[in-house]
Amino acid sequence: MLKIISLATILLASFTLSATTLDSLKSVPASQYDVGKLKLEIAAMILTEKLKGERVGKTKFDVKKFSVVESNEKLSFVSTLTGRAKYIDKDQCASLQSQISNTPLFSGLFKGAWPGLSDESYQKLSEELKFSVILMSEENNSFKVQC
Repeated sequence: MLKIISLATILLASFTLSATTLDSLKSVPASQYDVGKLKLEIAAMILTEKLKGERVGKTKFDVKKFSVVESNEKLSFVSTLTGRAKYIDKDQCASLQSQISNTPLFSGLFKGAWPGLSDESYQKLSEELKFSVILMSEENNSFKVQC
């Protein structure tokens, strides 16, 4: 009986602690940037799950993963693709980057992350947010080209 009372007291104390922690978290608002970045990260996870291993168009590259990378106050949506090393070069990377970023799915990605902005804001946003491609060798994961 004493053990049950002790356990009930510990659980009650932990629920009280959780409630105060949740209350403090609720008092800190998320910025539009934070929410948009989270939406991009969720989209990257979903796209990776759905497209991993799929061939990219008529190329010789398959989808490995999608990710969101923040660096130097810039945000990039990164497509990591795998293929044979002999097909990996800067020109192929640039071609795939253009091809992927111009698909309807990806061209609307940033508007989905930050809906309701003006056309001028989307234009400025497109200068700061980039699509990036990493071509990775199937034979040697350390051999990569990024553009």
